[in-house]
Amino acid sequence: MTGKGSTFSNQLGKMRSWGAAAPLAVIATAIVCVSVVRLTGGRNSELLPLVSLPIILAVVSCTFERTVVLGLVVSFLQLYFQNPGSFEITRADAIRALTLNTMALVGAVFARSVLKERSEIEQERKRMLQTMEEKDALLNASQIVKGNTTQHTMQVIRDGQQIADYPVSYGLDSDPGRVTHSGVHVVMSKHATYSMSNPRYNYTDVNVPWAVRISNNGEFIHGLAASVWAQGKKNVSHGCLNLSPARAKEYFDGVLTGDPVEITGSTQTLTAEDGDYSDWTYDWASWQKLSALAR
Repeated sequence: MTGKGSTFSNQLGKMRSWGAAAPLAVIATAIVCVSVVRLTGGRNSELLPLVSLPIILAVVSCTFERTVVLGLVVSFLQLYFQNPGSFEITRADAIRALTLNTMALVGAVFARSVLKERSEIEQERKRMLQTMEEKDALLNASQIVKGNTTQHTMQVIRDGQQIADYPVSYGLDSDPGRVTHSGVHVVMSKHATYSMSNPRYNYTDVNVPWAVRISNNGEFIHGLAASVWAQGKKNVSHGCLNLSPARAKEYFDGVLTGDPVEITGSTQTLTAEDGDYSDWTYDWASWQKLSALAR
């Protein structure tokens, strides 16, 4: 967030600078145009204040086509009223008209870029605020996962309300080396992709998406398209909780390190030897015995 916030601040600074520069651009354009008119021998026509009109319109409405039309109209009126009789156009008149029209177009392009940048910055600001609000809500939420290996399901409960019920394939029950352990696991880390290896079962460097580690014994919640056929019906994994990639991504986006994952139904129980986050594997009496005061 620091990098994006810094970028947003820089863009906001640019927007303010350009917003302050717009009136100066109008004044500078009018001065240049008046100077050109006088240097080329033109009269101090009453139409000279119209020189800045196209630019003012561009700053307000940012309509390029309208600015072009007004620039041409101003040029025509300047030529006509400076030569009301025969309407003969001299080189000086043409230069004067071209200058007026060019400056109007320059002002229009400048104004359009300012307002476009301002709109983009406002959209980015709203997007960042929404993202920050979503993250704040997630950080303040209480989330628990409850899974059952015999029902092949996994419920996500946030602030006391169930927000998801996913079909899952747990570890193969008939193999003690592959069965998912019952007990209270704790989310230890998150990885958009993770390389899985288990030489005992003859696979190495299998990349899986949206992997959430829940113990140090190799148990993860992750996506696996190859086991979608079994998810919600049969346990075929090597101990992990398999979800479809889309459901794994949904869960991944809402989980935080430290969230508990309560699993029931399997033939193996999680113990202190299964990972560093072993606090929940002790009952209260056993936990009290670990205290220095009990010695």
